[in-house]
Amino acid sequence: MTQNNLTNENITLPFKSDTINQNIIISTDSSKKDNQQKSLFFSHQLKTDNINPENLYRANNDWILGTLILCLVLYAFIQVFYRKRLGMIFKAFFAKHFANQLAREGNIFKERISIPLFFLYIIVFSMMIYQAIIYFFNLPENININFILFAEICGVVLICWFLKVAMIKISEKIFKTGKQSYEILLNIFIFNIISGIVLLPVIILILYSNYSVFIYTALILSGLIFLYRIFREIKIGISYKYFSPLHLLLYICTLEILPLIVITKLALKYCLITV
Repeated sequence: MTQNNLTNENITLPFKSDTINQNIIISTDSSKKDNQQKSLFFSHQLKTDNINPENLYRANNDWILGTLILCLVLYAFIQVFYRKRLGMIFKAFFAKHFANQLAREGNIFKERISIPLFFLYIIVFSMMIYQAIIYFFNLPENININFILFAEICGVVLICWFLKVAMIKISEKIFKTGKQSYEILLNIFIFNIISGIVLLPVIILILYSNYSVFIYTALILSGLIFLYRIFREIKIGISYKYFSPLHLLLYICTLEILPLIVITKLALKYCLITV
């Protein structure tokens, strides 16, 4: 009968013959050494002094995806139900006589198309400011802080819009410029709508690409639209004999330039507090 006795160092195999019992001892250590091969890879000699593990945190920005989906749904709704009216608004952006035609056809501020277009502008313009702040001030990724920041930007943009409308209405009563004030309001509304639609694809590229050039593209486009809007408002002012140049200068300084300064100052203050 054959018995195997295993140890940590060697293996003993007994064999029986007719006359002699022989024990063959096979060393496992020698066989391991023969089978071992030299590795081509060597460990480095650099030594770590301090190891401070940190928790890996990845911000969940699903709210941004939801916001973009809402913008696309609004734009698709407008294209399906108000395609012709939207085409007229685009024509009014490039030519003043189309804006006059748009005004003659009815009060666009009371039309149904104005509601989704206005919300589209607020969301897209606020998202552009939000992305610019995140990029230039390198704010940390925190879902609570970022969403609150975006909501605050939307609130500031809304407040600036309503204050601008209120100031134009007040100046209309003071200076008796009903027609001119309405044209300026219509001009602002048209340009805001177009800026929201034009900036939407650029905002998507900013969010889902790693190229910072799209942030500068959005800011440049927004700046060009703003300058073109000021030029159109000056043309509206000088087209009327009794429209005071002082009134026009006061309007541009207080209702166009001042809100930009306020938004920039609030953004700088917020970023300094956060950082």
